[in-house]
Order: sequence, then C-alpha cells, then structure tokens
Amino acid sequence: MEGGDEVSERDAATSPETATWSTHAVDADAAVDYWRSVRRQAYVDVAPSPYDRSFSGEISYADYGDFALSVKRASGEKVSRSSTLISRGAEAEYLYALFQSRGTGVVTQAGHSAEVRPGRVVIYASARPFSLDYRDPYEQVVVHLPAERAFADAGLRPSTDLLAVEIPVDGALSSVSAFFQSLAATQTTDPEGAGLLAPYGANLASSLLAYAARTRGVQDLPLLLQRERALAYLRHHLGDPDLDVDRIAVGCHVSRRTLHRLFEGTGQTVTAHLRTMRVAAAQRLLTNRTDLPIEAIAREVGFSNDTNFYRSFRAITGITPGDYRHLARQDTANLQDRLDPSP
Repeated sequence: MEGGDEVSERDAATSPETATWSTHAVDADAAVDYWRSVRRQAYVDVAPSPYDRSFSGEISYADYGDFALSVKRASGEKVSRSSTLISRGAEAEYLYALFQSRGTGVVTQAGHSAEVRPGRVVIYASARPFSLDYRDPYEQVVVHLPAERAFADAGLRPSTDLLAVEIPVDGALSSVSAFFQSLAATQTTDPEGAGLLAPYGANLASSLLAYAARTRGVQDLPLLLQRERALAYLRHHLGDPDLDVDRIAVGCHVSRRTLHRLFEGTGQTVTAHLRTMRVAAAQRLLTNRTDLPIEAIAREVGFSNDTNFYRSFRAITGITPGDYRHLARQDTANLQDRLDPSP
C-alpha cells in the first residue's frame, strides 16, 4: 500500500499502519476514478465498472508487516484485471483470501469460477488476470498475503489449484475466519490492541493456505503434513535446551536430509524456525508473566544461556527483552485506562 489520504498512523511498538478511504470524500461524478485509485493503493490496479450510477465504496486497511487485513464495502460492481494491467504494474505478487460478510459475488481466475458468499473463503492472485463480479452491495474481509512466502510457509509449490475455488469455512478454518473478522472489526477502533494480536494473526495467516490445501487434496499435501508435524514437535519440545537437528529428525522419524528439505523455500532453516518460536514464546511470557525474571523466561523457552537469549531476541524483535516487557506494560496500562478511566 502506498498510503492513505484519510487516516494514517503507526506506533512503532504495537500499532499497524492503518488507512481508511471512502467515496463519500469526493463528488459523485469523481467516485469511480477515486475508487480505482483507492483499490490500486490497497490492492492492485483494476478496471472497475459499477452497476449503479450512485456507486459508493469504502476500504479500511491495516498493514501488520507479515500480512495485511482490509474490510471492503461497496455497491454492486464488476472488477477486472487484464494481462495488460498486470504488465504495466510493478507490484509485488499477493494472494487475497476473501471472507464474505454480506452479499455474494463470483471470482473468476485461471479457468476457475467460484461464488463468494458467507461461509466460504475464496483465494485469488494479483499476478494473474481475474474478474470479481458483485451484482449487489457487499462487504468482505480480505487477508493480504505475499504470494511467494504464503506458498513457502504452507509447504506448497506455487500453483493455480487453490485459486478461485470455493473452500468451506468449517473445522479449523472457522476459527481462522472468526479471528480475522474480529481483528478487522478491532483494528480501526483499537489499533494498539490489534497490534498486540499481530503475532497470532501472522501465524494464522501463514497457515491459511495450508488449511485450504487440506480441503482440496493438492499435490504437495504429504510434504505439508510432514512439515506441520515437525513444527508441532518443535512447539511441544520448545523448552528443551538440548534440542538440535539430530534430535528433531529422530523425534519426527525422518532423516536429517528430509528434515532440511521440509523447510526449503520457507525462508528459514529448521533451527531458525526453532529460534523464532522460542522468541515468540518469550514475548508471550514477558507480557503475561510479569512475576517471572527475564533469565527464568530464557530457560523456560529453551535458551541455555542469557547471552544467546538476548542476542536472539534482539535480532528478531529489534529490542531487548527488558524493553519489550516495558512496552508491553505501557500498552496494558493504556488499554486499562481506556476501559476503566479514572474519575
């Protein structure tokens, strides 16, 4: 996103970058051109064709770093992105997951067509021609995922298997849907609070394709399941300071070579994943267990010495554990002041 002209703010510690755009900010005869510009900033360049002359639309957007989340409300419209528009742009490739709140529509891409409606999620890609057709007013929550990373995190090779197909929102996906719809409702009224939830959102966002793949039986599913088992093993044995590649391979019943192959293309080695997960666990304890000394937290999450913990924590978060705890306390106090202000 290049930036919004209505609202834009960011707190370096917790808040996402947010922006809100509405066609009500311009004259009616300029609404369609404005809407195209807005869509270009929030998503990618498209050619919108409203069904109603009195078209109106609004987008609320928040960038959490690893993913972005937007809420789009609009009158009926048909939107298309052609090969020509794609060739003109230099945008990074994104996947968009649509969770419909109101209304219905049809997404067409890569030879597939899917109905977008409540109770279904539909994914489409920015780097391929597509059309979105909404005959009536609609509202949807959109999860924005960098495409290359999304496929890598899911352990999948990039393909069109999951594009423009209807995926039922049930089982684990119902929890994912509920989280993102709740976060979308929160990010405009309480961006600091939404920022505190960002780590959980990042994990769910990276798992979104994996959950979707399970429902479609895509080609790489066995590899995906092996990787999920390896990650589950890491989570379960996070506090073991002696955990290394050999032990992980034995625990997952695979060879070292296979273990490394499971994490190819994810941007992190298996040991880097372990370190990231340990730091994330430490962040939660620093926030929620203020009675625990920092050194005790380091041991709790599997770091064998304080130096390694401090170095790893700062490399991943950019600040020290002590500074992180201080910022978390400030955010909690600010939130409590808003909920229970002093007379």
